[in-house]
Amino acid sequence: MVDLLAKTTEHGWTPGIGDPTFYGWLAVVLYFVAAYLSYRAGRLERRLQPGGGEFTGGWAKLVVAAVKEIRASFVALGSDPNRKSQIANRKFLPTFWFVLCGVLVFLGFNKQLDLQTCFTQVGRDMAKSEGWYENRRIVQAIFLLVLSLLGVATVAASWWYIHGAWRRYRLAFYGILFLITFVIVRATSFHHIDIFLQSTFGGIAFNHILEVGGILFIAYCAWNATRQLPRQRLEAFEKTVRIR
Repeated sequence: MVDLLAKTTEHGWTPGIGDPTFYGWLAVVLYFVAAYLSYRAGRLERRLQPGGGEFTGGWAKLVVAAVKEIRASFVALGSDPNRKSQIANRKFLPTFWFVLCGVLVFLGFNKQLDLQTCFTQVGRDMAKSEGWYENRRIVQAIFLLVLSLLGVATVAASWWYIHGAWRRYRLAFYGILFLITFVIVRATSFHHIDIFLQSTFGGIAFNHILEVGGILFIAYCAWNATRQLPRQRLEAFEKTVRIR
């Protein structure tokens, strides 16, 4: 059982189960539940989106279509005013839920694989082998700066993509932003932050409270988004499909 645990030794990081506790596995289950609810929200919204239809080609075609839609939206930002107007006025953005589903699935696997520890170990080994370990603080600062700029750019692009239907997607957007920020901050392992995350409230570590709370919040947003869909139109569509 010990050999299944992800750990870092003097020989490096080894893959396995990174958090074999009750709250660790609870977080994994909740990640996948939230991912399913996000996928379900996207699938139902696509049924109602004009010109859209439910995917029949599986995840591969779903991902390709999502990438094409996002790319077309960003290209339209500077070249097609009509397309920008259409994007700004869209009522449903199912791609948002599909992308959110993918992020949650990745975070669910990463919860136990602990890939950020592997990444840190690879960087440390590279610094030692290349001879710049003593100057690693400068490299870390540059890396954090680049990562921060990429994060800001991603958040800005995501906001631009969903701002036309901001009221519908804003809570889920805030939720995934909080969750990703929490995962990154936890991975940095700053001393004072680690002390706070390991402290408890009611016998439960803040680390678990914040992560599980963030996942439940996103799951609720996805569930609530499907609950607010126009049910009559959806039921009429489903009856039409069954007749065919």
